[in-house]
Amino acid sequence: MTMNNEFYPIINEQIANQINNRNDRLYNRDPALNQQKQIEEIHSFIKKGVQAIIINPVNGDSKKLNHVLKVAKSRGIRIVIIDSPLKNSKIADCTIESANYHAGQLNAEYMLKRQKSGKILLLEHKSAISGVERIQGFLDTLKHSKKAKNFKIVKRLNTYGQSEISLPLVKKAIKNGTDFNTIMALNDRAAIGALAAIDSTNYFPIMYPFIVWMALKT
Repeated sequence: MTMNNEFYPIINEQIANQINNRNDRLYNRDPALNQQKQIEEIHSFIKKGVQAIIINPVNGDSKKLNHVLKVAKSRGIRIVIIDSPLKNSKIADCTIESANYHAGQLNAEYMLKRQKSGKILLLEHKSAISGVERIQGFLDTLKHSKKAKNFKIVKRLNTYGQSEISLPLVKKAIKNGTDFNTIMALNDRAAIGALAAIDSTNYFPIMYPFIVWMALKT
């Protein structure tokens, strides 16, 4: 999906180690959250005649992305999906996911134990199924809590899980007068951007206690 996140280089390193140990060749590509770029990269892999494509989909719901992977599969290329699933799961020969929905549940449970109420700002990644699942796990757990009426989602921001995107969006929300005292961030990168926005606007002192919940990588 992007190498601008510590999570993916770590995964990539482990894949590279296994492939190098077998004296095979690994082609690395970084679509940088650009769906069309990732589709073009897959086309290049098909032309190279690779034996397998290991991919973290920029947008698992994308018909175009699902289609090009289906074409790759028809050419005998194995498809391995990492962390965020495809809409058409039958395309994948193997899918290895984080427990994204459960991570969101754990965030909500932890928050509910520590807070009696909250005005929540959600930092999302709407095109990544993994990000959607984390936020949904959080919302579902909150909805079914006895404290549900004491918590309110005041705004939802699509940050793509990136610090450089969440920072200006959260800063803008603060300047526009959005009243919140809690942030649910789909990942650590989005949370880091939010904290930078809070620090740069001096918002933290008047909102104490201020809590940012980051989805766990499980």
